[in-house]
Amino acid sequence: ESLHDRVASFLEQESQKSDTITATEWYEQAFHWERATAWSSAMTCYFNSGMLLKQQGDSLGARGHFTSAYRMMDKMRHDAGVNFLDGTRLTTQCAAAQHTSMTCKPMHPAAVQNFSEIEKASREYLLGARNVGMKLEDLHKVFEGSSALLYTGMSVLVRLAQALIGPTTAEYAYRMFEDALDILVLSHGSNIATKLEDVDGGHFFLRNDDVGFPVFSGLFLLLLNNQVVEVDRLQRIVAVISMHMAYAAAKPEYEPHLILAYQNKLRLLESVVHMDAAALPAITTYTNTMWMYYDHEKHSKDLIHYYNSDRTANATSVLLKMLYMQGHFAQCDAYLERIKEVAFKIKHFFSSAVAVFAMYPMFLLCTPNAEAQIFMEKLVTREAKQMNKEMSEPIQIFREALNLTVQHQQYGRSGDDAVFDRESALVEGILQSRSLVQREKNMVNLNLARRYYIGIEFVAARICYLKALRWELRAATTNKSNVDAIATCQDKAQSYLLLGLEHLSFTAEQDELNEQLLFAKANERLLRVQLLLKLIATCVDAEKARIMWTTVLDNVEKTVELAEKYNFQLLLLQAGMHLQTLAGLVLPPLSAPAAEPCVAQSNGGPSEHATLSQTLQTQGAALESAARAYIEKVNKGSSVDVDDVYRSILMQFPSE
Repeated sequence: ESLHDRVASFLEQESQKSDTITATEWYEQAFHWERATAWSSAMTCYFNSGMLLKQQGDSLGARGHFTSAYRMMDKMRHDAGVNFLDGTRLTTQCAAAQHTSMTCKPMHPAAVQNFSEIEKASREYLLGARNVGMKLEDLHKVFEGSSALLYTGMSVLVRLAQALIGPTTAEYAYRMFEDALDILVLSHGSNIATKLEDVDGGHFFLRNDDVGFPVFSGLFLLLLNNQVVEVDRLQRIVAVISMHMAYAAAKPEYEPHLILAYQNKLRLLESVVHMDAAALPAITTYTNTMWMYYDHEKHSKDLIHYYNSDRTANATSVLLKMLYMQGHFAQCDAYLERIKEVAFKIKHFFSSAVAVFAMYPMFLLCTPNAEAQIFMEKLVTREAKQMNKEMSEPIQIFREALNLTVQHQQYGRSGDDAVFDRESALVEGILQSRSLVQREKNMVNLNLARRYYIGIEFVAARICYLKALRWELRAATTNKSNVDAIATCQDKAQSYLLLGLEHLSFTAEQDELNEQLLFAKANERLLRVQLLLKLIATCVDAEKARIMWTTVLDNVEKTVELAEKYNFQLLLLQAGMHLQTLAGLVLPPLSAPAAEPCVAQSNGGPSEHATLSQTLQTQGAALESAARAYIEKVNKGSSVDVDDVYRSILMQFPSE
């Protein structure tokens, strides 16, 4: 018996006399067990110290201790002659290592045409196509015939994999999750045919399989966000969710895991609905089922423990965005009230931030009011107390867009320009730096925000539009004799409109991704239209005006095509209104009228343009009228002021 063995044994005995053990004390035990080459004991102690650090909010320290625990398990594996992370999964690549690659890459299934076929293919994949590279006997050797050690080893894999989810270490996280999935499949009680003896009596198997649920969630996130690339990625995602649901439905106590499975299913549906409109009704079904199970007092704490956050509000936002585009404001408001209730109750910062971000698109577009501002201000206050400041910039940008909208509303009521004196210098610096523009490169963090909440670029562009409106107001209220001051205001307005367009400029591959995120893409198109319409109205360059005119028409036509496919009546209403505005614009004359190209992308003169404008006016009025009638019908009897919502969405304020 070595000195380290004796010291470790002594520390273990002393710790058993105490009601509490600190992370430092666990780590000290682990150190001596490791020096004594007692790998399994060292693994357990390193893991316990890591879990305590995690609970204290020290994620970096926890990751280090989980890594040490994994080193011990690797030594156990080596002594048993069994491979983990053996490098045989050749279909896995680390996408994050290439910093120009897309996160949230679009899904293009090669062999299937609709989502139901994909789900069927995935079930077949689950039932027979997975090749597990280990046997139960191998696990029995590695974990010394102990079910308790098996559970600890599984926990080490899961917790370290969770800690490694990130741009530079995603491949390792994915491979660890895969190994954990192998262990779950091999050692789950229902799967065992050959009984192996446990050192503590009974049979050797994973006696508490709740540790397996974060595996499903981790694999899902890595695959969905394209932090790893795998052949048949979409089928793999559906298979993981199907397996998650099957395991979670087995026992009543697994309700938190079943809720998380429904949340992941909603995220998947949001990503595939662009391929198959038939998936749209399922979003309502799964949202209602999730809320049927979810009880904040009962489930929120467990969701945070196993998955690091309660994302119930975030999952609900998938349906919120669809209802919004359909014009079902009353239904949207009902779900929003549920999220507000959860947001008020959650103490966990990240989960509360997720809840506010989930509500934010509705706050900004539909109800930019004092209540929305209160939610944002509380989030700003709570964020200031956090050590990790990764949310600071998005929160400031989101708050500024909301505040500017409310300021325009206040100006419309009071006419007092002083309401605009509270603009953020920090956000102005971010806008002018162009640090959010994806015109030349793709940015991982921005893609994640677009998928889960709303595009930060969209919010930045909306701020630019609101700032342009402010300078237009100043120009309109400046003494007419002060020509230079008016010209300065007009130049400022135009510069913000152009800056807004820059924030809505994307690389070709980014545009491909944007097509699968219906809500983000539709709102970006419509905001681009509003920016361009403002620019066309003051443009004196005939060629540029016609190019912008054509761009507006193209964006509106694509919006109409999308809206008609999914019955997005609100988008049809906005498109109709923009068509009428476009039709009413008078373009500056070309220097050579005979060679004038028609904005309808054919050759023709002013008369042909006038005919086209009349056609667009008629089409736009028809779209607006039909959509307005539908929206008023579905919201009849509710407390929602539909006209007020329209004004908010279109940024039409009383003074304008």
